[in-house]
Formats: sequence, structure tokens, C-alpha cells
Amino acid sequence: MIFPVGTVDPAKDQGEAWEARNEKDAHNKKLWDEFGVEGWKDAPISLQLVGRRYDDEKVLRALEVIKEEAGL
Repeated sequence: MIFPVGTVDPAKDQGEAWEARNEKDAHNKKLWDEFGVEGWKDAPISLQLVGRRYDDEKVLRALEVIKEEAGL
């Protein structure tokens, strides 16, 4: 299940220095470095919950708990 959690806010999302762990990670780091945090302003941020096969109800319940705890 994928759900939105907000957008990039340059005042809060400065990021940290990190090293890429593989080729795909290096590509993402290059994009972040190229555009900087201002280039990603207001870009959507989403999270994904993953469960085992046939555990759909557990994933839905986990989302409910996350929304309750986050005040959404």
C-alpha cells in the first residue's frame, strides 16, 4: 500500500551527506545533488507498506495505526 505523507520542504529537508551503495543509489544521489533541495520543492513524498501474501488486512491495520499515531 502506498500513501502520501507530504511534500519536500526546503526548510526541513536539507538532507545529509551520504555515499551511494550501488549504481541505482548513485543515480538518485546524482539527481539530488544536481537539483539541490530547492529543485525538489513541493515534490510529493510517499511511503509504502509491504506485507506478506494474503496479509492485506494486517497492512491496512498497520496503515490505520500509523495514521492515528501521526495524527492524520
